[in-house]
Amino acid sequence: MSTDTPIEIDSQVTEILERRRERFETRRERRLENAHDRANKNRQLATNYYRQSRTMSRGIPLGQPILVGHYSEGRDRRFRQRMRDKMDKSIEADKTAAYYEQKATAIENNTAVFSDDPDAILKLEAKIKVAREQQEYWKSGNKIVKSKKLTAEQKIEQLKVAGHCPSILAKDFCGRIGYADYLLSNNNANIRRMAQRITELKQALINTVEIGDTQKQYPELNLTVKQARTIDRVQLVFKGKPSQKIRDYLKSTGFRWAPSEGAWQRRLGTGYDDRYLIEKLTEISQS
Repeated sequence: MSTDTPIEIDSQVTEILERRRERFETRRERRLENAHDRANKNRQLATNYYRQSRTMSRGIPLGQPILVGHYSEGRDRRFRQRMRDKMDKSIEADKTAAYYEQKATAIENNTAVFSDDPDAILKLEAKIKVAREQQEYWKSGNKIVKSKKLTAEQKIEQLKVAGHCPSILAKDFCGRIGYADYLLSNNNANIRRMAQRITELKQALINTVEIGDTQKQYPELNLTVKQARTIDRVQLVFKGKPSQKIRDYLKSTGFRWAPSEGAWQRRLGTGYDDRYLIEKLTEISQS
């Protein structure tokens, strides 16, 4: 399927995308709120530990050494150790706060295109447009640089007019001039990768409209497998809590417990087949 193949946006597709958008934004806001909350809590914790350590240090006269052999030696050593421990905890909490602050910033500024983003197709098409323009820009520069009909002065002039830096006329460490071939080949590969993702996303949307949500029962495993295509998730609903081995296996294969859904779930994508999963779960349950 070409990336230029249009998807007919009818009321059913619109409803699906709106439902996904609500989930996507809610989850993003929840992650951002959680990161800010943890950063604030750890920053406050760091401040509290620091103040406690400073308060304890005031109980030790400036320059007062530990009186070795004195009856107070053991108590003094323990006191100083507690003081150091609180300072260490302050430093550790401060590092944790910085981590979550960076995480919050990353969530806010993340430009990656997630497959469960309802606008993923439009965003990928925009990225492809930019990548193709970049490809043409590099190619136009190389065409001028490698032209045998132009003098060095003419090449410099044309490069400037086209918005290129004349420095690309200089040979690199491998003796090459112009924009390196690997730049163009890597960019082309990235364009193909994004185009393939668009094809898969469109097919997944078509499957959602044509097939809808489905589920299968596996009584021997006390399990229901749901292919919730409307939210792009495969969900495992167990009767009761699965064993530790099964939970470990699910985590290792990308499943996460979703309390709001009452299920273990992961992204569905296209071409999902639960046969191997069922075989593995059966094997684990019988071991």
